[in-house]
Amino acid sequence: MLPSKIMEEVIQTISEFSIDECSEDAGSGFTWADYLVFVTALLISVAIGTFYGCCGSKQTTSSEYLMANRQVSYVPMALSLTTGFLSAISLLGHPSEMYFYGSLYWVSGFSFFLVVPITSYLFLPVFDSLHITSAYQYLHLRFNKTISSFISFMFIIQTLLYSSCMVYAPAIALKLVSGISVYTTVVVVYIVCIFYTSVGGLKAVIWTDTYQTILLVVSILVVMIKGSMEADSILDPSLETGRIEVFNMDPDITIRHTFWSVFVGGTIFWTAMYTSNQSSVQRQLAVPSLTDARKGLWLTAVLLAIIYTMLCYVGMLIYSQYRHCDPLSAGVFPLYVIDVMNDLPGLAGLFVAGIFSASLSSVAASLNSLAAVVVKDFIRMFRETKLTEFQEATVSKVVCIGFGLLSFGIVFFIEQLGGVLQMALTFLGIVSGVVMGVFFLGMYLPWTNWKGALCGTIAGFCFTFWLGFGTQLAIMDGQIVYPRKPMSVDGCKCNETLFIPTATSEPFPLYKVSYLWYSPLGALITVVVGFLASLMTGPQDPELLEANLVADFTKWIANSLPPSWRRRLRLPLYSKQTENTSGSPNGMAQSTETIATIDLPCGTPLP
Repeated sequence: MLPSKIMEEVIQTISEFSIDECSEDAGSGFTWADYLVFVTALLISVAIGTFYGCCGSKQTTSSEYLMANRQVSYVPMALSLTTGFLSAISLLGHPSEMYFYGSLYWVSGFSFFLVVPITSYLFLPVFDSLHITSAYQYLHLRFNKTISSFISFMFIIQTLLYSSCMVYAPAIALKLVSGISVYTTVVVVYIVCIFYTSVGGLKAVIWTDTYQTILLVVSILVVMIKGSMEADSILDPSLETGRIEVFNMDPDITIRHTFWSVFVGGTIFWTAMYTSNQSSVQRQLAVPSLTDARKGLWLTAVLLAIIYTMLCYVGMLIYSQYRHCDPLSAGVFPLYVIDVMNDLPGLAGLFVAGIFSASLSSVAASLNSLAAVVVKDFIRMFRETKLTEFQEATVSKVVCIGFGLLSFGIVFFIEQLGGVLQMALTFLGIVSGVVMGVFFLGMYLPWTNWKGALCGTIAGFCFTFWLGFGTQLAIMDGQIVYPRKPMSVDGCKCNETLFIPTATSEPFPLYKVSYLWYSPLGALITVVVGFLASLMTGPQDPELLEANLVADFTKWIANSLPPSWRRRLRLPLYSKQTENTSGSPNGMAQSTETIATIDLPCGTPLP
């Protein structure tokens, strides 16, 4: 997943792109070999879903359908996380980012090596100890159902918009390469995705992701190898135009990309995605133990760093190809595939299959996580009579299909109203930091009460909404224009004019803040306002909180304080607890899933 501003630029510009007469292979379209490769890739995804839904286990319990009985190996979990957050727009966007703005965003690929220890040691142990299905069940246990329901609802809106955008972009890419209409592509993708997700559950999603990750990497490798063979020079053109840039240490937060915004801002953004996004947390909890989850996260970090590097290299290849005639669009990647690979049947089909692998993975994970949130955070919470495991599994399948159809409808709404697309993507980028701030309040500031958490959430959302949408309107109005690296049209066969946009007027100063600081600002405002509001409305008594709702680091600090300080802060002396590294489903971990259905007043100890 790319942060919202890059995603916006990719979709906005690729939707305006068309292959014209200046392209040697304009209108060449798919060959039979391309169709064969593409259709085969889709059929394999269907086969995996069919196996786990019909031929394998029958997905008759919610634990099996939503969590794969928590018996997934860490390797497929890592591959699923990799392709789940490396969306189709990332495949299109990373090379375009390198082509237009340089290599600075590549640095964010290495922020994952900081994200992993933060996630696996500071947040994940709390989720693991509770043995919950939905991450937002924690907010119900720690605060109340008002907080958890509000955050869950925001997740549903965010995920529906995200999944729709993840289908729309590759549909346009396929149209550019093959001429297949967007409508046909979207229909096929949703039929395939809804089928194997609803039938096979999380196990089908994870194993399909595993296959799709391999397909995605192979498609990138093919582009790299063929492009390297065709290129006359790869590194020198990018060096000469300043595209190779890593250590821009300028502290100015209004510069679109610097080392600090990309690495620090990227670290906080991805930490938020891994610690407070249900789709990510759900897959981390599907492995047998905390140790397995940590292994999977480290493997994910390595894979993402490698793929980011590969896509940056593809961007260098694309600039080498078009350095004398700029195609004037973020559609450079599909155009590059047409120009370079058209002489080898099947490679264009492999490229599109790779794009759709990322798209299918993102949508499938979204649908499964939406089903988990609805069943665990709404139906189980508000229904007086508890559903059986079989009933929950059945409801989950129906919810999965329903959200798939709703996401399908949103795609066409987005297509008709282009401005809505940019607003939707802005919404995606400003939610994550605020939600992580709420989890931080619960785990690390035990004095926070539900009123403070609600005030912090509202304040964080209001500020980031105003900043994000205000900035987007300023961009659409021409007040903000991000400078691009040098381009040339001197070598174009047709008459071309290189248009360099300039800002029409000066925007409001805060609107110039880099989008990569949205998540840190949202989290900071949520935590500060939430904590202060808690103090003003009567802080939560930490001694009344169940110990497994508080992070281990907080417990360590409390136990390290002198007894007089602990009494003054009303912090208990926490007993040492052993992490669940064996994967045992018994004991307290099993009981907390039942407790999560009870509406406990804030401050009431768990039974």
